[in-house]
This record gives sequence, C-alpha cells and structure tokens, in this order.
Amino acid sequence: MVGALTHLQHARGKNVVFVTVGRNRNGAVPTALQPESKFSAIGYNYNFSRRSTLMFRYASLKNNAASNAQMGGTDLPTFAVGNDPRGFGAGLRHTF
Repeated sequence: MVGALTHLQHARGKNVVFVTVGRNRNGAVPTALQPESKFSAIGYNYNFSRRSTLMFRYASLKNNAASNAQMGGTDLPTFAVGNDPRGFGAGLRHTF
C-alpha cells in the first residue's frame, strides 16, 4: 500500500482552520486498474479554553473504479467498488 498525506493548518487567536489531502494506492496489484483513493477534508476549530473546543468538519473520499476504501475508524459496512463517501461532522470536545 502506497500512501501520501498532507495536513496544513492556520491558527489565529482561538480560531484554527485546517485542510488535509491524501492519496492511497495499492501498488502490489499487477492489473491495469489499480485500486486508488483520494481523501480531502476541511475543518474549523474554535478553542473556548485550553480544555474546550468546538469542531466542524467536512470530508470526502474519491475511489476509482477498482477501489472500495472507506473513511478510517468507522463501523460502516464496506462500500461497493467505486463509491465516493463524504460527510459533515460537528462536535464539542472537553477534556477533564
């Protein structure tokens, strides 16, 4: 499995904006159409304090015709080959 991931973020005061892009390819598959997926995400954090953060996210995964990758850490069933999952998220994190 060959992969690359780039994460950029910019913080100004209590605001943090970030962008993540990545690519994953199975180089061991000796076929003309290798499984490949591209990931992109954009997010925003607002830090109320050192321990409390409001978070917003949008993520998208683009699979080619031979790939059925999904976003990591999910309990979703496996997608059909070629599907392109995407979604929004929001949350409030507080550490004790």
